[in-house]
Amino acid sequence: MIAIASQALCQQTNPAQPSIQKDFLKKSKNLKGAALALLGGGSALIIGGLLIGNRKESTYNEVYAGVFMIGLGIVSASGSIPLFIGSARNKRRAKAATAYLKFEKNPFSQQTALRFNSYPAVCLKINL
Repeated sequence: MIAIASQALCQQTNPAQPSIQKDFLKKSKNLKGAALALLGGGSALIIGGLLIGNRKESTYNEVYAGVFMIGLGIVSASGSIPLFIGSARNKRRAKAATAYLKFEKNPFSQQTALRFNSYPAVCLKINL
């Protein structure tokens, strides 16, 4: 009966992936998705601008529209660069920083016997 109660009420002492690490990985994934969307949209605008403005029968208005689309595509694709950098930085932080709750054991002597006293400790690991 005691074994069942201890299994039901005990906490996990060493979680596989701490909350901070999950947050950084999620943020990295979201930034990478936004960066890919900007890069894909910018590439589509550049290709569309080239197709519209670089034909033999294009009028001046179509050429200006094509040039505008190419410029907008370049700006959009350039805007994805900081997002890729931020995504990589957050992924490195996720690998470097971990924080979790761990139960440490402190030995102490009680009369003639050596006993261990358990206490919770917050662990923060930062790889440099």
